[in-house]
Amino acid sequence: MVNKYYIYFHINPLKNEVFYVGRGCGNRAYVKRNRNKYWNNTVNKYGYIIDLVEIELTWQESIDREVFYINKIGIDNLTNMTIGGEGSKGHIQETIQKMCIARRKRKSTPHTEETKKKMSLARRKRKKDTPEEKKEKTRQYYKDNKERILKRMKDKYKYKKI
Repeated sequence: MVNKYYIYFHINPLKNEVFYVGRGCGNRAYVKRNRNKYWNNTVNKYGYIIDLVEIELTWQESIDREVFYINKIGIDNLTNMTIGGEGSKGHIQETIQKMCIARRKRKSTPHTEETKKKMSLARRKRKKDTPEEKKEKTRQYYKDNKERILKRMKDKYKYKKI
């Protein structure tokens, strides 16, 4: 069994408090992608310090330790969305309810028949240009805007030393 997992804390440098507990392998502790909006807001406002708390853990040990630290610090004091362990499987009931409400709000009301007909007509009226028509439109655009384009090019190269 490979012990490649670790537990990390993200710490608010101004308050010197842990705001996120995570587990990972590789460079997960240093990655800013795929974080929740609360984590992003905290990092944008205060920045963060990374602290690798435990290293060389098995997968199961890392799950157990993450749950332990989240419980010890308290989910209310963290930006974590879950109580740890299995990621989205560990969402707390409050978070699940918030997600359900948000999902219901996103669902739009069905379109009326009149609206559907208007949308259909609009789609049919749109005409796809052939390559020749696109070339002709481009030529016409450059012909109509020649002075403006030349001025822009002149300004672009005005300050370059040759």
